[in-house]
Amino acid sequence: MIASSRLAADRSFVLEAVRRNSSALWNADPSLKADRQFVLDAVRQNPWALKYAYDKWKADREIVMEAVKISFSSLRNAAHSLKADREFVWQVVTIQGMALEHVDASLRGDPDLVYSAVTQNGWALRFAAASLQADRTIVLQAVRQTVWALQYTANSLKEDRQFMLEAVRICGFSLRFAARPIKADREVVLEAVRRDASLLRYAEASLMADRDLVLEAVTQYGAALLIADPLLIRDRHFVRMAVMKNGLALEYAPAFLSSDTEIVLEAVKSSGWAVLQCRSPEMKADPYLQRLATRAGLPARARAFFHYARELRESHLKAKVDLWLTTHNSGELLHWVDATHLCYKRRKCRTHGH
Repeated sequence: MIASSRLAADRSFVLEAVRRNSSALWNADPSLKADRQFVLDAVRQNPWALKYAYDKWKADREIVMEAVKISFSSLRNAAHSLKADREFVWQVVTIQGMALEHVDASLRGDPDLVYSAVTQNGWALRFAAASLQADRTIVLQAVRQTVWALQYTANSLKEDRQFMLEAVRICGFSLRFAARPIKADREVVLEAVRRDASLLRYAEASLMADRDLVLEAVTQYGAALLIADPLLIRDRHFVRMAVMKNGLALEYAPAFLSSDTEIVLEAVKSSGWAVLQCRSPEMKADPYLQRLATRAGLPARARAFFHYARELRESHLKAKVDLWLTTHNSGELLHWVDATHLCYKRRKCRTHGH
């Protein structure tokens, strides 16, 4: 509450009070509350002040628009005549799509208006009429803004194979919202996996045993082996094919296969770093695998790792050690950083001959 009538009539004081607390407008001097420019300035300071304005200002297009520009929720305090005015609402949703929540129910079923709202903010689909949440064009437009709009989509579309295929092509994560029969559709899942291999986790279990599909996922995302059917990842031939696609998948292979000489060899050929995933200390120290890893890429880093491993002489060295290295073009290693220790160690060494 504003302390005195003198302060309640002080324009600058009241505006500052409104900025801090919208209800201050309620206690302002009547002369200020009747001043259109003052009320306009007040809602620019705090859009929630519209709630305490005179009814005639709640029906003023400019004042309400200024409030909505700052906060779409302030539209709830506007006069119903404005919330039911199609032309005004159109202007509002083009800048604040979520304002659709507060417009007249009849306008939430207007296809053009709702399309405009979801184009501005895909989340606005939540407030569209049920009939429009089943409209392919509107829903796909919402998905282009945010894939999470699919949680407000009619089940009939989530069960529509062609629709979900289009949605997945826009954003692979759409697979998460598909009906179960669609998650068992190989073509739809493959489209999703090609965009993000980790999305294989949303496929039906029946597809986890599909060799080609899992291999497609493993090519991008080695951890996809963890999602695959247990019988598949224990299949030696399949795991060999997987590490040929992505050597780093060796980390996620069963222990008895990640120590298989032939499989490790294929993994290292694919990615020099794969040798870090070997479960066997003997393999990590194998000179041939070291040379192969060096040729496979990142030579300075690979040589630095083997130098580090031999120096520590730890047979129980962790399967994965992350190294951040700074090197010269000459191959000289300035320092290594061991990320498995709390205190980073640094030392100068030369990698020639390792």
